[in-house]
Amino acid sequence: MRTGALALLAVAAACGGSAAKGPAAPKQQPDIDPAQAESDAKGLVTEVYQSIGHGDTDSLMTLMSDQLVVFGPRRGDALATRQDALVALRAIVDAEHKRPVKSAQLAVVPGPGGHSAVAFDTIETGGRTLAVLALLTNSDDIWLVQAASLAEPPAAATLTKELARDAVVPPALAGPAKVDDYAAPVVEQWKKELAAQDAWGAALASSDDGLYIGPGQGDVARGKQDIKRAWKKRTDANTREVAIGDVTAGSTPDGRMAWVSAPVARAEGKEMLPLRMFAVYRRRGDAWKLCALQESVAIDAPGAGAKYKAMMPAAAAPPPPPPPPANDDAPPPKKKKAAKPAKKKIKPPPADDDTTTADDAAPPPPKKKPKKKVKPPPSDDDDTVVTDDDAAPKKPRKPKKKAKPPPSDDGDDDGN
Repeated sequence: MRTGALALLAVAAACGGSAAKGPAAPKQQPDIDPAQAESDAKGLVTEVYQSIGHGDTDSLMTLMSDQLVVFGPRRGDALATRQDALVALRAIVDAEHKRPVKSAQLAVVPGPGGHSAVAFDTIETGGRTLAVLALLTNSDDIWLVQAASLAEPPAAATLTKELARDAVVPPALAGPAKVDDYAAPVVEQWKKELAAQDAWGAALASSDDGLYIGPGQGDVARGKQDIKRAWKKRTDANTREVAIGDVTAGSTPDGRMAWVSAPVARAEGKEMLPLRMFAVYRRRGDAWKLCALQESVAIDAPGAGAKYKAMMPAAAAPPPPPPPPANDDAPPPKKKKAAKPAKKKIKPPPADDDTTTADDAAPPPPKKKPKKKVKPPPSDDDDTVVTDDDAAPKKPRKPKKKAKPPPSDDGDDDGN
């Protein structure tokens, strides 16, 4: 258990969150070059890793925002303040109990203006592999960790086994129910998109730096094509999610990035999965768009997750596609006129005069049958050529034979 707590605190030190006091009004500062912002933000993460590895918890105080909140990998790992994180960390980490942090794939994406950034990494510490998603902030050239989520993703076979034992629960279930004023509009948008997740897939796939981290081991999608494939699977499986606990949310000092987290229940096909969601939004003009999303699970005692099955969203048909955006400048579509039935042509009566037209023309006369050739009688002259005009006349009919008279009564013959 000490190893698990250490892993949580290691990431807690590397990530950040929301504080007891409300945030100040957004602070406007000159934009920073994106390359410089990325380099400085990576430097902050590296310094946190080094402090954890050396067991130097005192130096971590200067690397964390006073609005720190950390969502850890176990059911009870919710640290609502910077002080809570440091106290828990000092209980297991010191100069005599060093736990080096090994980074596998650190990636940092600066936010608009360069005064905030999203950091993602897979780290090894205390014998465990953790997936970390953190929100970093920069004010007056000082980078700090403000909010973060860490997860210990199980292998697919392990997750299936623990689901069958009802041992899967949302991590950090007792997260603080805090939403700062500047993050409130983002929370409302998040709730709407939770019910219609096509918007999330479209937002994450709209840029090359979109990021999705799933609950299973190696379940990571980065960039347009990977996210499109991942979201197609969710769409085909009719993925549905509903919040089952308190929502926590905060915004960066410049007001240009925000994060939202809550325990949710996810239904995907026949699979029912309780988990915690951690979403990061960035502002583009007047619109907020999702840029990073992590879903994580915790393994607890068998039966601990049974009650969450009743909270799962009911099966429903996929939502209809959104209507195309309205174009106020486009003319209204023309209504099609109903087709009129074709009028039947009536032939006019025959005219009194002999004049005829194409429409009044009489039908052509029937074709005459060809005359049958009559074979002429044989001629004595072999050179005679017989034509149809020279055909022999018809043979005369033979006279009828006269019937013999009956014999006379006197019995005399005609010859005496």
